[in-house]
Amino acid sequence: MTVEARATAISANSPVIATVSFITLACLVPLLLLTPAFGPLEPTQLTLRVLIIGYSAVMISVLLGRGRPDWFATIFWSFVYVWLGIAGLAQAFAGRDPFRLPVDPTADTSAAFVTLLGMVAWHAVYRFTTARVELIAPRPGRLVTPRATILVFWVAIVITPAFLMYLGDPLFFMTTRIEASAGLAEAAGGSLAVRGLVTAFAQVPPFVALLAITLMLQAHKPLRYRPAWWTMLAVTLALNVLVNNPLGNSRFWFGTVLIGWLLCWKAFRTPAGYRTIVAALLIGLTVVFPYADYFRTPDATVTARAPYQFMVEKLDYDAVAQIRNAATVHEFSGPAYGAQLLSTVGFAVPRDIWPQKAEPTGVLLARGIDFHFENLSAPLWAEGWVDWGPVGAVLYPALFGFLGGMGDRRFRIALGAQGAQLALIAMPALAIYSLILIRGSLLGTIAQGAFLAIALMVMGSARASHPSATTVGPARRRDQNSPERSAKLSVGDT
Repeated sequence: MTVEARATAISANSPVIATVSFITLACLVPLLLLTPAFGPLEPTQLTLRVLIIGYSAVMISVLLGRGRPDWFATIFWSFVYVWLGIAGLAQAFAGRDPFRLPVDPTADTSAAFVTLLGMVAWHAVYRFTTARVELIAPRPGRLVTPRATILVFWVAIVITPAFLMYLGDPLFFMTTRIEASAGLAEAAGGSLAVRGLVTAFAQVPPFVALLAITLMLQAHKPLRYRPAWWTMLAVTLALNVLVNNPLGNSRFWFGTVLIGWLLCWKAFRTPAGYRTIVAALLIGLTVVFPYADYFRTPDATVTARAPYQFMVEKLDYDAVAQIRNAATVHEFSGPAYGAQLLSTVGFAVPRDIWPQKAEPTGVLLARGIDFHFENLSAPLWAEGWVDWGPVGAVLYPALFGFLGGMGDRRFRIALGAQGAQLALIAMPALAIYSLILIRGSLLGTIAQGAFLAIALMVMGSARASHPSATTVGPARRRDQNSPERSAKLSVGDT
């Protein structure tokens, strides 16, 4: 075993890191952020809100302790910890939500209980799905080839400028987000489906090309000595700066592009790299995220506030309130019987063809409370509650647990497989994007994610051979003892 492999094996599973992480997330962070907001709460309400923080803190700590890059699980529990845990408790202490409405203890207790059930459902389904790696022989994954990478590069070179010309300005996304959104709405004729597709066609190809080129330069050493490939990387980076910058895009999409690209590099597949990214992610979502909308409007100004003030006052952290609002809408309007999910599946169908197509759930909830601003989130629990009541609020997270488990399962297999595995770039990118979907609304955010998934899947070519099926004797035994294979097989305990 090499020195690098030995260091990886030693640091891969650290109870000390897990313990320190739990103390930090479950105790120190809430005390540091929420002490100024402390106030009296109903005992049951306080217990459930603390349980949400504790449960998510335990799961993040376990992930950090193992140092295994399970990105779908990481993103889910990070969302729960920040938006439903810390922000939810801050709003409960303050007695009001970001809509300036009072927090009813009874309604908040019910919402917190259903939220916990959804978390348990996600966890149970995720564990069952990922445990299949140990029960079923791994199927070789799809490879990314140099030819496919060159093809997607030229697709990006042709399609992205063409759509920028269609939008009327090659620097369209170098303006503020409000101006870019207004221009997209005008170009799409007011159609949400057309707007999503136009945005996806302009922004996704450069992102996919960047991921593929980065993977090729790491997986094929001879390509590193060819100037043409470094030129392709530089051109693709320039394209992404042009269309995927933080100026004219949402913070979530820019974060998907930036973090998704970072996760392509081998350094962030190691325990140390994984822990670094997770720590930065949690700090970013808690402290930096509220300031990142500086480019939303031309006259934006930066106002320094304590994190708990942002969580109580800014609509960025409306997830807990939206779950309660979903319960209210369901109580008065009844279940939508899957209309929201069905419309999400048919997101690409224009309303001219499908007049009964539902509005995004965040819009419905805004109208349900007569709120003037309709660009609101609708987390999975709210989506399910509107569609099927409390049962849906448990089932929809469970569905995402299955999808996340499949994604992490494929990534773990790819870590021990040969060649330029598509999953090494596809799964981290889709996992980061899943934060947008978990926060919702699904209908309002699905277009870019669907196009990203399709573009990544289409780029994969022939299936790779798996080491376990291609090596024999001592070589096979060495592979079975490698850190990558250990990380891949120890998957039934998350």
